Amino acid sequence: MLRSLVYVSRSLVPDTDASSMIADIVAVGSERNAACGVTGALVYSGNHFAQLLEGPDTAVERLLTSIRADGRHTDLLVVRDTEVEERQFDGWGLAYNGRSSFIDKHIAPLVRGDPPANDRARQSEVTSLIRMMTEFVKDD
Repeated sequence: MLRSLVYVSRSLVPDTDASSMIADIVAVGSERNAACGVTGALVYSGNHFAQLLEGPDTAVERLLTSIRADGRHTDLLVVRDTEVEERQFDGWGLAYNGRSSFIDKHIAPLVRGDPPANDRARQSEVTSLIRMMTEFVKDD
């Protein structure tokens, strides 16, 4: 079994430095993830991040600890943490396909902690976010 974790966070990346900072995040993240057997995807909207990590439990936990300490974002919230049998991003150290302001409206309520109607509604929001991440990062 593999651990699959999705978090959302609020970006602290200045717009003027966004291109170079995000390129650095992707380059370092791809190398780091590959070295520890983790795959995943990153979405950056300008205001928020959403990232899916999948791999061995200890590796995902170690990466999450490092990610929490990164000063380029704040208000990190894990919105899904589960076991899966197969990877969604097999072969991708860190899939990324550019900035997407469209996806911000789907990340923002999760970061703010807007109350869902119920647990099923929250799960639906997270599932929808993951589906969009999958389509967005693999659409190249």
